[in-house]
Amino acid sequence: MSNIDEAILRNQTLSGPAQEALAARRLRQGDGQEEEKAEEDQPGRYQSLRMKMAAAKRALDLKEKTRQMVENKVVSPVNQATGRMLRWAWLAIIPSFGSSILWINLHVFLSFVFGERLFCKLGHEWLPLAEAKSISGRATGDTIGIAEKMGLFFLDLLIFFIIFGIIAIIVWLANSIIFKTVDGITGTWEWITNP
Repeated sequence: MSNIDEAILRNQTLSGPAQEALAARRLRQGDGQEEEKAEEDQPGRYQSLRMKMAAAKRALDLKEKTRQMVENKVVSPVNQATGRMLRWAWLAIIPSFGSSILWINLHVFLSFVFGERLFCKLGHEWLPLAEAKSISGRATGDTIGIAEKMGLFFLDLLIFFIIFGIIAIIVWLANSIIFKTVDGITGTWEWITNP
């Protein structure tokens, strides 16, 4: 274990007679300190609760630093890339004849699955990175997001009705063609059987 004198020296500097007494004690102890320090440095030796707590705190700090480094190096660029793809999808709705709505809906779904760290919220893709992290930038993004959610809902509803209408027209045409064909076949059969 460490010497109480060393603990005192770490916390305050001694002067005068106290410093002389400390020097005399160190001379009397001699080489015993190096052996104790060597024993403390060996893994598996007894550690005090304070030393264990300090080691645990260092480990937590290391985990936090690692998490922040991963977020800065991996998560943030992925979030920016998906935000740029979402912005592109909104801008390409008309040129793509609405097919970019698929990516917008997929982005919203994936933001629920993987979270907002990888897939930004609707409305936040229009903000620059520095502004997106500020409180006012988040409020602006949330306001834009409300408009985007409403727009996405109405576009999805419009696409649903268009698809439903196309299916209804196909069924109506198929139904009318089938009935005309069946009526024609039965009329021809009756004409052949009843001369």
